[in-house]
Amino acid sequence: MEIRPHSRPERHSNDVLVDVGSDITTLTETVVRKQAEKEWRGPRFPNYATYKRLNSFANWPRNIFPSREELSAAGFYFTGKWDLTRCFHCGGTLGDRR
Repeated sequence: MEIRPHSRPERHSNDVLVDVGSDITTLTETVVRKQAEKEWRGPRFPNYATYKRLNSFANWPRNIFPSREELSAAGFYFTGKWDLTRCFHCGGTLGDRR
């Protein structure tokens, strides 16, 4: 981006109004960085961040699809109730596989 002092504000592809004639030129980068910092959080269930997830499927019925290996690889662990699995990172659940 070319910096031109005393110029009019310009619109960029992400629709953030940027005054290219002042220090506001870094606004876009700052907004994006702060949003990313705010949205990123560590896993809700870090104790299942490893292969411990696969071990949670010890009593998982073999005839249920997807397999315990596939669910574990996708980040899910078995809660031990019915066919309810939970994502170790966000805490979302999958279940009722009929």
